Amino acid sequence: MVARSYPVKQVTRAKLEAHILSLGDLQSLAAPCLNWCHDSIFHAPKKVERSGLLRSAKLEDAARKVFPFSCHTEFNQSLVGAFEQFSELRAKKRRTPRLSHTAVIQELRRPRALLVTDWAASLFDGSLTPETDGFIDDDAMPAWDTWLGLIEVEGSFGLSCLLSWVPCWIAPKVDFAIRADAASCLSWLLVRSDDTFRLNGWGKPWTKRETRAHG
Repeated sequence: MVARSYPVKQVTRAKLEAHILSLGDLQSLAAPCLNWCHDSIFHAPKKVERSGLLRSAKLEDAARKVFPFSCHTEFNQSLVGAFEQFSELRAKKRRTPRLSHTAVIQELRRPRALLVTDWAASLFDGSLTPETDGFIDDDAMPAWDTWLGLIEVEGSFGLSCLLSWVPCWIAPKVDFAIRADAASCLSWLLVRSDDTFRLNGWGKPWTKRETRAHG
């Protein structure tokens, strides 16, 4: 699978100049996210309300500007620019960096660490929220603290997809949600041994075969 990222604000240029996403690119996108979510990498938040799971108040305004109409938001120049502003804000406000380059790469290689959301295909029926303790909202959008980037994925319904990080403790529930989603708008993204990426498949759960392929 070829995933392409959007490094510039102007969508027309982004579509023309989008480059193939590399593991190095992904590490750069993921480091601020993982440092922001550092306390949640290995342990589920304690006594957290379902609606607030990995949805920091400090990032809420910026996140809602990215998707002002949630899954109904069209992919355009405004969305790409707002996503860059969201990412810059998170990097600016992030905690003191704690994770090394090696630790970030190791987390990205973990099975069921990367989720792709084809938000334009969502049925926005709320069915995935209770299944994931609120990590995925009623419109099938993952928590904004975990957003990594916008990527172009072959075979998607929309023009762009959202790439997010999934903590290990919620991954089994997200896996069930992927299988249960009638819209099949979610997929795991695998990091191959040669550092390229492969889409697990829209609506397809993780299997033991995929775990072995990661090893």
